[in-house]
Amino acid sequence: MRRYSIGRDASADIPVADTSVSRLHADIADLGGGRLSVTDRGSSNGTFILQNGVPRQIQSDQASEADTIRFGSIDIAASDLFDIIRRKSSASPAPAAYTLAKSQRLVRCDCGAVKPSGASCPFCAS
Repeated sequence: MRRYSIGRDASADIPVADTSVSRLHADIADLGGGRLSVTDRGSSNGTFILQNGVPRQIQSDQASEADTIRFGSIDIAASDLFDIIRRKSSASPAPAAYTLAKSQRLVRCDCGAVKPSGASCPFCAS
């Protein structure tokens, strides 16, 4: 079972450009049968599973495709995470992680990828 890291760091498998998300915030994995394993990696602002709109903080738990996962203050539908995992598992290898200068920051490209400010996007080349 392949685990995918979620976090603010450019090396995360699923980068999230938000300061409420830790550099390496959580890990997720597709367990099959519409179940997602979610494990917090000691994040500062916590990981929550929202079931029927009610948040429950977790360390390690399972979510269904109908649930929403909160990383810090960012909510992502579990169904969207399943889609990302499917795309990543069938895609070509990801580009190498960026090395950022201290003054450089990460921004979200129009295509949705995270890239260093001023750099061309490795996914859409814009």
